[in-house]
Amino acid sequence: MYQRFISFRYLRKRTTALLSIIAVMFGVATLMTVLGIMEGYIERLQEMIRESESHLIIRTAAPQGLCGIEELRENLNALPEVVETAPFLEALAMYRSGKFNPCFLRGLDPDAESRVTSLPKFLIRPQELETILAAGEGLEDLREFKNATSTQALAILDTPERTPVNSEESVELFSREFRKTIFNRYNPNIGSSFSKHNYSAIVVGLQFLTSRNLELGQIVHLLTIKPGSQEVIEGKFIVTGAFKTGDFNVDSKVFLVHNNRMKTLLNAYGGPEGFDECYDGLRISLTDYNLADSPELIDKIHKTIRNSNLDKDSYINHHLRTWRDSKRYFLQAVEIEKWIMGFVVSLLNIFTSCIILLMLVLIVIEKTRDAGILMSLGARPRDILMIFMINGVTISIVGTVLGLIAGTIFLECINPVHDFISSLTGATLFDPEVYLMDKIPTSLEFTTVILSILPAIVFGLLASLVPAIWAARKNPIVAIHNE
Repeated sequence: MYQRFISFRYLRKRTTALLSIIAVMFGVATLMTVLGIMEGYIERLQEMIRESESHLIIRTAAPQGLCGIEELRENLNALPEVVETAPFLEALAMYRSGKFNPCFLRGLDPDAESRVTSLPKFLIRPQELETILAAGEGLEDLREFKNATSTQALAILDTPERTPVNSEESVELFSREFRKTIFNRYNPNIGSSFSKHNYSAIVVGLQFLTSRNLELGQIVHLLTIKPGSQEVIEGKFIVTGAFKTGDFNVDSKVFLVHNNRMKTLLNAYGGPEGFDECYDGLRISLTDYNLADSPELIDKIHKTIRNSNLDKDSYINHHLRTWRDSKRYFLQAVEIEKWIMGFVVSLLNIFTSCIILLMLVLIVIEKTRDAGILMSLGARPRDILMIFMINGVTISIVGTVLGLIAGTIFLECINPVHDFISSLTGATLFDPEVYLMDKIPTSLEFTTVILSILPAIVFGLLASLVPAIWAARKNPIVAIHNE
């Protein structure tokens, strides 16, 4: 009991003890923040891949694409592990809005896509989109407009109460009646030309609208290359809606187009003899995304492909890709970067341990006579060791607890803090164009907490042990006569 009393008495009178606690707190909070952000980034990146790419994708290197997939879809949908399949078309294109800019056309069947990917979660209802854009009305400055609309989008779309759009709503965005309504509302002076041109619908990433590259109801001219030739194809579309995935690269580059219009644009009707339609690939949604790594399921799907009536070239050149494969090397690089950054930041804990070591050495030198008197009164060497060990362990534990609290609070408030600093300085610390996300992702897992506190506790214990053993091994007679 007296060991704790003496130990705490030594600590109360030293400013260096407080500084050591602050240093440990800062080290733990910093390491926790770095690991929490990196883990959150990896988890969010994986989630975005699954939500936009589906769990499995069948593609082919055949020039005409994947032909004869009707029977394949029926056979795949019959598997108990498969929820739904959806064919898709893709093309690189240029759109004209003042000047030509690159974009990526993604053809889809809205009804099937809604059951395969998280399209219902990403699509923005017309009423929601109007409210988002209304937040920027009257703002001429592009930066002010973007900040106002982006803030409103977060307030509407990133709330737990919001429900995804249903299949009927997603189909409605591409319907002729809705296209005509949007056209007449935003182009009142040329309303008669809709029946003449019958503009097809495109749903664009929200970044196109918040950056004013495009506007709702705008007629967009698209240029692309016909597959298998160098022929330039031009198409006219009308912007009928928007989506927001949270992946900046998708929200600022991708146009969603109905598969039927993509087939007309790319002349994808008619494949090899006996096959009417061809697609670039087939998305597959599973009951559990972890099944995508199951060798048994992969073998079963390959067998299903082999037994289906696919075009010969499509079958020979087909390959099956999991959601991880689309950005495998990028995910691995981020994972390696996480551990490198964690190791570098953990060196800060070694520095704080050195502070504890130096402080305890000073206490041992200063209290040598006290240790000699205690041993002459019957204290054992291990009692002396415990007095100084309690000093170091107390500093480590208190600093670690305060660091956990500070790190947790900072991770919870990091996005508001970022927005506040950006509003004051005009600097974008977390650039969406670089990190592909519109806000800083965080994740506070149990392993993150353990990895954050372990270095501080271990290094603090080791730093306390050396001066404590030194004090315990002193000769009590020599210690009493120490000046």
